[in-house]
Amino acid sequence: MNYWQFGDYLAIGAGAHAKLTYPDRIERQVRLRNPEAYLHALETQQSFMTVTQISASELPFEFMLNVLRLVEGVPEYFFQERCGRPISDLQLAIQQAVEKNLLANQVGVFKPTALGLRYLNDLQQLFL
Repeated sequence: MNYWQFGDYLAIGAGAHAKLTYPDRIERQVRLRNPEAYLHALETQQSFMTVTQISASELPFEFMLNVLRLVEGVPEYFFQERCGRPISDLQLAIQQAVEKNLLANQVGVFKPTALGLRYLNDLQQLFL
């Protein structure tokens, strides 16, 4: 549930993924997939992962990509709390989603409608 609510998670082992939030950035990490290469990199103190910072312009999509899969929705304040960005970053896309009946017009909650769940890719694309 933490993953779908855009919470942080750790990567442990070959092929593992992580999302970590810092005061000034949000990162995604990916460990080497091949177990032998992963172990060799650890043993020789070489890089065993790639780190990508999520830009401010990507955060609305990254956030909505996860949370809109939850039928019950998530509190609106999660965006500010977990992304460090103002709700105004989402306003245009929210308005479009509500007008298309893909997102419920519910104060304080991001919740897909039945139509929004059926056409989830279209709903998520509005936040690109």
